[in-house]
Amino acid sequence: MTTAPAQPDAPLSPARRRALAGAVAAMLAPQVVWADDGTPDGRALAAFVDTLLPADALTPAASALGVPEAIADFAAGVPGLPELIAGGTAWLDRTGGPPFAELSAADRDRVVAWMEGSDPAQGPYRFYEVIRLLAVEFYYAAPEAVAGLPLNVAPQPRGYPPPWT
Repeated sequence: MTTAPAQPDAPLSPARRRALAGAVAAMLAPQVVWADDGTPDGRALAAFVDTLLPADALTPAASALGVPEAIADFAAGVPGLPELIAGGTAWLDRTGGPPFAELSAADRDRVVAWMEGSDPAQGPYRFYEVIRLLAVEFYYAAPEAVAGLPLNVAPQPRGYPPPWT
């Protein structure tokens, strides 16, 4: 049995979304407990993904492609993920001084670098790792993410035919 190749600009397939949800759920267990009011801060999430995937001369920032919204929509179907996002964005806003979205780019970079090197069993690292995974997935699923890059078009964009045809 052969399956039809995925369309290069199609959204995540249901099977791929289930696999991604399973990977995220596994990363959340055991669940991290945060002290927060349970409401995700959309500005902090957008600033966080833009720190991970900023705009440059050739590519747009993650928020310009709707990555924070895609993460929030995806999170609704993954047990524990909305709580991780709410706790993580609350934590980001309590890192000192102004809320995370209002920090300078250099200060946001320092916070994210600290999270990357923090204890994997703790909330900041888990938030960093899960949101990084999702941000990269949703960012590069958008054709606009690579439109400005000097890439060669794949010779077989729909895959290679089986050798028996």
